[in-house]
Amino acid sequence: MQNENNYGQEDNLEMNKEKEEVKPIIEIPQAYYDKLKQEQLEKERIEKEKEEQIKREKELKNNNSSLLGKILLNMVVIFGSLYGAVNKNPYLLAIIPAYILILSIFFAVKKNKKSDFAISILLGGILLAILCFLVCLVNEDTADLWMYFTVASIASGFIGLITANVLTWFITERKNIKALQTMGFFLYFVLLVGIPYAVYKKFPEEFTKIVFRSQSEVKAETQQEFIEKTLKNRYGEKFTCNEGKNAFLEGSTIYGNNKQLINLRTCTNEQGTEINVQTTEYDKAKVLYVVTDDYMEIRYLKTFKETLERNLKTQARANVSVRLYPETQCNFVGDCADCEAYYAYRKELDSQKLYEYSSKLNLENYLKYTNATDFVNEYQFKYIINVIGSFGGIMSTEYDEIVDNILASLNDAGLKNTYGYEITLKNSNELNKIVYKVTGDTNEEKKFKDPIMVE
Repeated sequence: MQNENNYGQEDNLEMNKEKEEVKPIIEIPQAYYDKLKQEQLEKERIEKEKEEQIKREKELKNNNSSLLGKILLNMVVIFGSLYGAVNKNPYLLAIIPAYILILSIFFAVKKNKKSDFAISILLGGILLAILCFLVCLVNEDTADLWMYFTVASIASGFIGLITANVLTWFITERKNIKALQTMGFFLYFVLLVGIPYAVYKKFPEEFTKIVFRSQSEVKAETQQEFIEKTLKNRYGEKFTCNEGKNAFLEGSTIYGNNKQLINLRTCTNEQGTEINVQTTEYDKAKVLYVVTDDYMEIRYLKTFKETLERNLKTQARANVSVRLYPETQCNFVGDCADCEAYYAYRKELDSQKLYEYSSKLNLENYLKYTNATDFVNEYQFKYIINVIGSFGGIMSTEYDEIVDNILASLNDAGLKNTYGYEITLKNSNELNKIVYKVTGDTNEEKKFKDPIMVE
C-alpha cells in the first residue's frame, strides 16, 4: 500500500511538472517596441533642440556683444578723427577711410559672409550723429561745429556701409565674380576717391572749408583776385573790389616800420556794404598778401563804441573814448589800443605770422549776431577806456566814484568782462596827464568789478 501511494505521488509530481512546462508563451507586440523607440527618439530630439537653442542664444548673445563693441569702437574712431581734423590736423580725417578699409577686409576674411562690420559702421555713424545733434541743440555757441560732426558722422556711416559690403562681397565671392563685376568693383573705389578730388581741384577753398573746416591757401593770379578770394574765405560772402591804389603808410605800421608800401581799395559785398581793405605784400612772386579790412568794424564795432562812449560820458561827466583790444591779432578785428598786451604783441609780430593769420582767419560764424553786444561779448575784447576831463585838485574818492559808475554802467548794459579792462583818467588841463588808472581781470561771473589801481 505504501508503495502504491508513493507511485501515485510520483505520478502526480510528474503530471504537475508537465503542466508547468506546458505554460503558454506571451508575445509582446512589435508596436510596443516601436512606441518605446519613438519615445526615445522624441526625447533625444527635444534634448537636441534644447541644446541647439542654448547654443543659438549663446551665439546671439556673443554676436550682440561683438556688434555692440564694434558700434562703440566705430563711434570713438569716427568722432576722434573728426575732432582731431578740426582741432589738430586736417589730414587726421584720413583715419576714417583707412579704418573702414582695414576692418572691412579683416572681418570679411575672418567671418566671410557672416561679417557684421558693415551694419556696425552704419549704426555707429547714426548713433554718433544723434548724439552730436543733441549737443548741437543745447549748445548754441558751437552749434555749427556740432552740426558738422552730425553730417560727417552720417556720411561716414553710409559710406562705410557701402564700402564694407562691397569689399565683403568681393572677398567672399571672388571665385564666382565675373570680369564685368570686377570692373564695377574697381570703378566704385575710383569714383570714391576721384569725385572728391575733382571737386577739390575745381573748388579748393570751398572744399577745404566744408570738408576740413579750415582755410586753404588762396591761389590767385592777381592781387585783386587774391583779395576777393581771401574775403570770401574770411566771411563766406562774395566781395567785388576795385583796383585800388598804392600808398606809403607813415609812422606805426603793422610791421613796426616807419614807412611801408601798401595798397588801399574798397570792396563791396552783395548786400551793398562797402569796406576798406589794406593789402601788404608777403610774397609778390607767388601772389601772396596780408589782407586787413574793417568789415567787423563797420558791421558791429563802430556804432557799438559810439553808443557806449555817449553813455559813459554821462556817467563820468567828461569826454570818454573806448577802444576794444581783442585777445588775438588786433590788426584784423578790434583796435590795437595803447595797453601792455599790445606792446607784448608787437614784439612778436613779423610778416610770416601776419600772413599765416590773415590766410586762416575765418569770421563767418560771427556774422550770425544781429546786434553788436552779442558779438563783442562772444569775441572777447579788453575794454580800454580813457576819460579826459578837468580832474585837477579833486579827491581820490571822486576818482573811485567815476570808476565805479563806469563799471556799473558796463554791467547794466549787459556787457561781459571776458578779457579784462583798463580805465584811465586824464587831466585835460595838463596835456592829458594821467591822474588815475585802474585795471581789472575777467572772472567767473564775467562782471566788471574789483578794480586795481595802477601806481
